[in-house]
Amino acid sequence: MRSVPPVHASLLALLLLSAAPAPAPLIRLEVKDVIPLKELKQHAVVLVSREDGTVLPLFVDETAAVAIAFRLMGRPAPHPLAHDLLDRLVTTLGGKLTEVRIDEIKDHVYSSHVFIQQANRVLVVEARPSDAVAMALGAKAPLFTTRQVMAEGGITRAEIDAYASEPKDPPGVGGSGAAGTSPAAPPFPPPPVQDSPAPAKKAPVQL
Repeated sequence: MRSVPPVHASLLALLLLSAAPAPAPLIRLEVKDVIPLKELKQHAVVLVSREDGTVLPLFVDETAAVAIAFRLMGRPAPHPLAHDLLDRLVTTLGGKLTEVRIDEIKDHVYSSHVFIQQANRVLVVEARPSDAVAMALGAKAPLFTTRQVMAEGGITRAEIDAYASEPKDPPGVGGSGAAGTSPAAPPFPPPPVQDSPAPAKKAPVQL
């Protein structure tokens, strides 16, 4: 059997690598739960990658948490919320929410955009991530993030498993938590970032 010269073998390997499909620039996310964090006086919206289960937590105030939790459970809020008004404005103006992206993290703050199809044009509007997530749930629109955001703010399954043995408050005001019918979502550590001005202990990403 004829052997392949080293130079030819290296060239062949390079060609095979270049022919391999590159990873998609965006990662599809799924909203899994809304978890109260009593110590931080905040709530965590648990976003999970459909690729590998990496968790991207969004830390929100109670008002945003309630809006997202109701939509996640498919239940109307007792009173109309700001997101209901946003939904009606989009449809009244002839638009349709087609997707939402959490596309940047800077100084530990996420930014996001909503994509609205209006006739033959697409409007890209900057939005607070919690508002964008609530709108995506209401419109049943896909939610994406970038690989850079996931690399900086995501928490892997291994990190979750390492943290799971510590005592926690029971999760769930929506989705898969204790208020739902499925098992509770896995716990996760707060991200290693600090708010500005920095408090005495570590705090989560602010929206």
